[in-house]
Amino acid sequence: MRKWFTARIQWLRAADLKLVAELAMLGALIVTFILIGNAVGGGIDEVDKQILLALRNAPDDPRGPPAFEDAVMHLSSIGSGAVTGLVTLISVVFLLVARKPRLAILVVVCALGTLVAMERLKGLYERPRPTVVTQV
Repeated sequence: MRKWFTARIQWLRAADLKLVAELAMLGALIVTFILIGNAVGGGIDEVDKQILLALRNAPDDPRGPPAFEDAVMHLSSIGSGAVTGLVTLISVVFLLVARKPRLAILVVVCALGTLVAMERLKGLYERPRPTVVTQV
């Protein structure tokens, strides 16, 4: 009986269970965001509008000093295709130099899979940019 119990405790500590818990939390966060969007009168668009207006003094004036605005603009560019591609390339080159070609292939496959998933999701939702604030 003790051996059986010890095996179950080890399973609870496994990394796989941690991954399942993290995915469950991510799913709960997404469901919560959708429910909040539906609870607010205008749906997700209304939530977008409230978040964008909370971060601005006026629709064309973001909060904070100009240096902070510049920093946020630079931070948001990290997700661009150019930066993501550069990080992927550097990672692959490093892994190849370290003689780990399998991990390099894994990084390339993950990057391409992310690109495909992102483009498909964008095509699925086809939401226009909010018009509440001035786009920079």
